[in-house]
Amino acid sequence: MCRMAGYVGPALRVGEIVSAPPHSLLVQSYRPREMESGTVNADGFGAALWLDDGKPDPALYRTAAPIWADPNLGWMGERLVVRSLIGAVRSATPAIGFELANVQPFARGRVAFTHNGFITDFRHGAQRAIREGLGAEAYESIEGSSDSEHIFAMVLDAGGSLVEAVRHAIGRLEAICESLDRTAVATLLLGDGEQLVGVRWARGFRPATLYWAPFKDGVCLASEPLDGVPKTTIRPMRIQGNRLSSFMEAYLTHRGKRELFDDPEYFEACRQLSLMVGARKITVLLAKLYAEQMIATKENSIQEELPENIPELMLRYINEVNRNIEDQKIADREVHRITKVVAWECLKNTYRPMPAKRKSIMESLNGDQHAETTLNYLEERLKLIQSHGAAQDRLSFTLDPLAEYLAALNVVEAYGTDAKRWSEFFAHGRKVEEEVGSPTGFLLAVRDCCLAEEFSQEVPQFVLTKLSKIELPKDEQNFIRN
Repeated sequence: MCRMAGYVGPALRVGEIVSAPPHSLLVQSYRPREMESGTVNADGFGAALWLDDGKPDPALYRTAAPIWADPNLGWMGERLVVRSLIGAVRSATPAIGFELANVQPFARGRVAFTHNGFITDFRHGAQRAIREGLGAEAYESIEGSSDSEHIFAMVLDAGGSLVEAVRHAIGRLEAICESLDRTAVATLLLGDGEQLVGVRWARGFRPATLYWAPFKDGVCLASEPLDGVPKTTIRPMRIQGNRLSSFMEAYLTHRGKRELFDDPEYFEACRQLSLMVGARKITVLLAKLYAEQMIATKENSIQEELPENIPELMLRYINEVNRNIEDQKIADREVHRITKVVAWECLKNTYRPMPAKRKSIMESLNGDQHAETTLNYLEERLKLIQSHGAAQDRLSFTLDPLAEYLAALNVVEAYGTDAKRWSEFFAHGRKVEEEVGSPTGFLLAVRDCCLAEEFSQEVPQFVLTKLSKIELPKDEQNFIRN
């Protein structure tokens, strides 16, 4: 995984971005803080420089040497003045050559491009698929063999505004990866001297980081904050456990349902939800699901207590969706059974919700004669899953947390007291963690299922010990190693 930084704004010296800040691009080359694969970026350095000379195209500088070994870095940083720049230090993807042609940035006309990420097994299928879809000009622009330059070629081929071209290229990349069943990470940084465009996208993994911040009187985007620069990053909205009451009040009022509950009922329901999540933060989605369960207990005359834990909340959600089906209805327990199997197929490779092959799902259901009918029921009537791909041969869940908890229930019920299978489970988790970071959401779901009395079995003590080390919201801990 590479590191990159871009700037646009009033003229400044190159070194003010590349080498002067406390955590400059130079420092990130040998001491990155947020890289999730590799430890240094020693396979090349490059910069697209829109000099303060009135010309629209960038001057492109590249070397296959590490940035710290580049004898030109000093005078470039001090003497070259730019109104915009994009710089990159490279950590080469295995099987992608080390030659100069693969060093970023790449530039064509006014536009320069950098890519942090990879396309898995790029040389076998994906490279050809990208090339076959390119027009002549974009095809002939490719000089090297990297996946990065091929993504840039798709941007060039798209035409239109820079934003539209990037959006179109990412759409093509996603379709190619889906058709070939490939994982990929594509965090992109592009510019034309007047603007910077940043994108974070991934399939099967977490997108690589990209921050933006004001810098002097301009704007900076970088793989890691340069330090001393206020940073802004986008994260999923979460609610602290002790603030749930305020959210629930606002949500129920917005739904026009607050009057269904007298104050003692309302505060007791909020108390139960706070006990369920403890001190940790939960997503807005989970809070909304709980609120909808509160409403259902009133409007549908459900003779049940509110759920006491998140796994139960997920199953109750499925029951509520299924409750609205009137004809040819499949029983709740059968829906639960099938959805758990589907969820595990979607998560078992990366421990993250991903589309799974319909064929693999059918095989995992052991030739169940009603499986196809049930899958159609889940998709067309309950809207719990959805099809993907040109052939509509892949399935995923419409809600990621639902997939995580159903897969977790499947694991806990299937593995039970089997220490060997649990050891294999954690061994695969270590592999996932080394590649893209710990899959905390799913592992939290497994922990919740182990601790939920009605779902728990006597799992080995080492399982509970490992899962007890999960911490939030700090970016996922290396608990699985210990």
